[in-house]
Amino acid sequence: MREESADDHGAVLVASRFRPVYAVNILATGALFLLLGIDGLATNWVVPESASSLMRGSLVVVLGIGLAATVQGIARLVRPQVLVAATEQGLVLYRQGGTSAGGGAAARFLLPWSKIRELGFEVHALPTGIRRAKAEVIAVRLLDEDGVPDGFSHLLAPLPGTDPRTVYVDAGSGVPGGRDLLARLEEVRRLQGASGHQDARGSSAAR
Repeated sequence: MREESADDHGAVLVASRFRPVYAVNILATGALFLLLGIDGLATNWVVPESASSLMRGSLVVVLGIGLAATVQGIARLVRPQVLVAATEQGLVLYRQGGTSAGGGAAARFLLPWSKIRELGFEVHALPTGIRRAKAEVIAVRLLDEDGVPDGFSHLLAPLPGTDPRTVYVDAGSGVPGGRDLLARLEEVRRLQGASGHQDARGSSAAR
């Protein structure tokens, strides 16, 4: 199914979007911080008149965090962030921590199908110290070592022993995700590869 255009990268054939449940969690956390901040500033039980300026300042910070998280949660519910998209031209990666709704061309990076050697699904332990924390990723293996600009690979730290020609795309935070996402990307890649071969044969015949 064709979706919206990825600007100059062509029509989107497959897109993995941020899961709504994560946006709801962000929104709920923001609302909780907002309530705590408002309650702390408005009631004498939490902030008596003799409260120090440090406590009042801390509550203002809590209020600010709550407001920022609430706005982000609403934005991701209304227009879920795209983590990766497949178009006729290739894979479109979106800058980590950014949004697909803004940022212009600087927030996107195209990996042409002709530069992709293969796609694979991998599960890696996260270097966070949290027990059993893992990341599901699509490993995009390239034909050369050009790689992609900083901020477009979705793992925060390089994995030991990995090929510098491999780019990692988050496959656990979006819908579709996991092996389903891999299958859909592979299908688009196969179809576009077949289409490219047909175009090449047509050009040769025309000569």
